[in-house]
Amino acid sequence: MKKSELKVIATGLYMMPDHIWHNGSVNDLLAMGLKPTGKVGDYQVSEYELPEGWCIAESGVSYFQRILVDNVGRVRARLFYKPGSQAGRPEMLIENLEARTVFLPDTVWHGRQIGELVERGLRPTGAVGELQTSEYELPSGWDLVASEESPLQYRLVDGNGGLHAKVFYKPGSLMGRPEMELMSV
Repeated sequence: MKKSELKVIATGLYMMPDHIWHNGSVNDLLAMGLKPTGKVGDYQVSEYELPEGWCIAESGVSYFQRILVDNVGRVRARLFYKPGSQAGRPEMLIENLEARTVFLPDTVWHGRQIGELVERGLRPTGAVGELQTSEYELPSGWDLVASEESPLQYRLVDGNGGLHAKVFYKPGSLMGRPEMELMSV
């Protein structure tokens, strides 16, 4: 979902579920920059101050699910408020954005080289994908996010929102392969 399409519920302060799935913890929230205010809600929730530019938005999946979205549009956690469920409590799933790998195009525009991104922290895994792509491990906090310009374009961004590359997936194009434009940061 594009950040401009989000139905924002809250910015600033929000009551988050205390129960975190799959070995997640409050330390994960602190590492993302959320700050507990010390205020505790009536039903297994605690208040957090969200980092600048972050928001809580509707998930688009269920009325009882919300998403925590960072300043560059990445979903960082899914919040479940499930009345009448088996567990009967609000719960949270923190998205794992660390040590992620992505397949990026081998073709880079304007005479630039993928090595420039490797110098910025990308690590090749050695795996080769389809349509002239290779796999890379992203530095901590980096992600490949959807572009607002086209469903066939993505942006390689760092944890501060810095744009490192525009990635183009063009089925049926003249060359028929993904290509990438590197950006100066």
